[in-house]
Amino acid sequence: MDPKPDINLLYKRLSDSIKAENDDETLRFSQQILQETPQDPEILLFQALAFLRLGKFNESLQILQALKSFSDPFTLYSLCYCLYKKGDFAQCLEKINLAEKSSFPGFQLLEAQIYYKQEKYDDSFINLCSKKRNFLMKISRISW
Repeated sequence: MDPKPDINLLYKRLSDSIKAENDDETLRFSQQILQETPQDPEILLFQALAFLRLGKFNESLQILQALKSFSDPFTLYSLCYCLYKKGDFAQCLEKINLAEKSSFPGFQLLEAQIYYKQEKYDDSFINLCSKKRNFLMKISRISW
């Protein structure tokens, strides 16, 4: 019988693989950790992001949809990006609307890209211009 892996060592190796942007290693260590702590949302997210960076959108999307909780904008954006890459523009736009109040600019750019892909050039341009104006208004309030 194989000895049980040292969970602290696995977390350390996972952290190192994430910092080194070694997605294959991230997947390997996250899978080992999930054998010890199944359904750990943080580890699942690391795994989903590694799949995303490797261009494995189906695998990433499956994990992200199972999480069902998007406490931070980046997790929701990752889900939206997978939907976009799979061509599911309607569901992607639906999820983008959930993030309407987010200051994360990726949502607005992704929305504009969807309109552009659908050849709705006016919507794409208007979306970008209005978001840029709002962004410029926000930064103009910063006192230097």
